[in-house]
Amino acid sequence: MNWTTATMTTPDDARTASAVLTINNMHFQWPRNATAWHIPDLQLRAGEHGFLHGASGSGKSTLLALLAGLTVPQSGKITLLGQHFSSRSRRQRDRLRADHIGIIFQQFNLVPYLPAIDNVQLPGHFSRRRRERVHDALYDAARHLLQTLAVPESLWRSPVTALSVGQQQRVAAARALLGAPELILADEPTSALDTDNRDRFLELLMDQARQANSTIVFVSHDPALGRRFSQHHDMQQWQEVPA
Repeated sequence: MNWTTATMTTPDDARTASAVLTINNMHFQWPRNATAWHIPDLQLRAGEHGFLHGASGSGKSTLLALLAGLTVPQSGKITLLGQHFSSRSRRQRDRLRADHIGIIFQQFNLVPYLPAIDNVQLPGHFSRRRRERVHDALYDAARHLLQTLAVPESLWRSPVTALSVGQQQRVAAARALLGAPELILADEPTSALDTDNRDRFLELLMDQARQANSTIVFVSHDPALGRRFSQHHDMQQWQEVPA
């Protein structure tokens, strides 16, 4: 967005422009589904971490799809880095997602026939912006993330299917973090881990996000994780079921 000296901004405009993610009066409902989403207001600034708690089957993945621009709301506004994300074309949303959003999927969605280090480099092949942030040194950036997230170097060239669940999870996190995207969306990434590995993973993820000043939206059914986050929201408050 180009501003001139004649541009007038309201306090609300300035608040939105300084945020990484803003949702205003968003409504969404799948066809023939009685439950609808209504989020009146949500905002996360750079470096803030938000925890969204929802029971299994509550629509957590649907909400993340909205935040990622894979689905668009029927009304309301989702703003990403000051841009009206939800009003853009599919192609424009795809480009914004590739440049500015890292996603950790619940099932990891790693490419099974690629070794771990090649999986981590993938975002740089789809986004010039993220590639430029690591000065076109994708391999070195991937090595650094794998080292920091404690994936043994002996496994970097192994197919990801040969790694443990915890190791695959850390590879998925490294892929999401490559190129320091402004927003990280995490969909139940710790659901398959025991308590010790879960806590270690969260510590590593949040430390790396802090170094990159990335914002995290972390969705989970486990309310105990919410204490680690600067914002904690119960998704049930956003659901509307007609009488």
